[in-house]
Amino acid sequence: MGYDVTIFESLHKPGGVLRYGIPEFRMPRDVLDREIQYVKDLGVKIDCDVLIGKTFTIEELLQQGYKAIFIGSGAGHPQFLNIEGENANGVYSANEFLTRVNLMKAYDVRYHTPIKIGKRV
Repeated sequence: MGYDVTIFESLHKPGGVLRYGIPEFRMPRDVLDREIQYVKDLGVKIDCDVLIGKTFTIEELLQQGYKAIFIGSGAGHPQFLNIEGENANGVYSANEFLTRVNLMKAYDVRYHTPIKIGKRV
């Protein structure tokens, strides 16, 4: 329809759950980066480190001249079961576990990201 498209990414690199939630061996970063580059080559602008509602409100985006806005909020927050022990040390939601491993590189001993992987999961 002739609109310029801008994707606002809340984290420092585009890709969302594909980058930060799926392990490298399942989603090679070079493949993801090629796909992101393809989207950029189509003319899509990607602005990182922008959290809609905090960095810009929807009203501010409209004032800046945006004519249409789609909010794709991503994977969101986990739903907890409210069971005994779910807040214990070493108990992680899937989101937290994957973020620690993928974004904070807990798999690499050079990083000091605490993570504990038990024998039974």
